[in-house]
Amino acid sequence: MINKQDCHRINNYCWEIPTSFHPDMKVPVWIFADDELLEDALGDLSIIQAVNVARLPGLVGHVAIMPDVHQGYGSAIR
Repeated sequence: MINKQDCHRINNYCWEIPTSFHPDMKVPVWIFADDELLEDALGDLSIIQAVNVARLPGLVGHVAIMPDVHQGYGSAIR
């Protein structure tokens, strides 16, 4: 499970889950959301799914999660 404490605030509307969160993460996850939207996103599996995407080979930069994120079947939608 991912908690708000695992997310580092970059600015008022951007949070980062660093690669140190999981040893297999290739890139960090950036979540574009305010505090309320972040809490909502942490309530389902969408952020965990984003971390799983960040573990895929060949990624460059970061995984970006938009404010309307919601849980998908394999990876987060948006």
